[in-house]
Amino acid sequence: MAAVLPPMVEVSPRTERSLAHTSWDAESSTLLCEMDYPDPQPPRSPIDVALRIPVPRQRLTLNDLDLLVQDRRWVDLSLHGSPGDWVPTPLPPLVAVDAAWIVFQVEYDGNGIASFDLPWRLCWDPSHRTLGIVFAERPVARWVAVADTVLAAVDSTSRLGQLRLTGVELP
Repeated sequence: MAAVLPPMVEVSPRTERSLAHTSWDAESSTLLCEMDYPDPQPPRSPIDVALRIPVPRQRLTLNDLDLLVQDRRWVDLSLHGSPGDWVPTPLPPLVAVDAAWIVFQVEYDGNGIASFDLPWRLCWDPSHRTLGIVFAERPVARWVAVADTVLAAVDSTSRLGQLRLTGVELP
C-alpha cells in the first residue's frame, strides 16, 4: 500500500495581520485555534455583493485535525483528542519565519470538504507551550507564519510537513 503524502500547498507572501487564539475545550476534547484578520477582507465582485453570495468556505480534514478555510484565510483549526496523548518532546526553535498565506492544492467535494487519511504525530513542548503536528518526516525547506502563533513547514516539493501552535495554554 502506497504511503499517503501530505497535501501540496501554494505559499504566497502575506502583508495582512493574522492573529490566532488557541483554547482547550475539555468537554469535547478539542483544541481550537481561531484566527482573526483585523484588516478588511479582499475586495469581492459587485455581483457577489449585490446578490449576497457568501464567500465559500472549505474544510480540510486530516484524520482528527480539521482546518476551515475561507478564501485564502485560515478561519479555524480544531484538533480532537486528549493532551494525555501528546508526546512530550522538545521542539527546536525556528529561525527566519516569513508571514505567508498557505493555500491547499486539493480537490474539494461538492460540499467543500477534502479528506485525507494522513498519519501524523503530536509533539508537545511544555517548556515553550508549543504543540507540533508532524505530517511527514521530511526536511523542511521553509517555515512560514500563517498567523502570529500558527506556523507551518513546507518541504522542497511544496508539501505541508508540520504545523506548530505556539502559546498553547492548557488547564
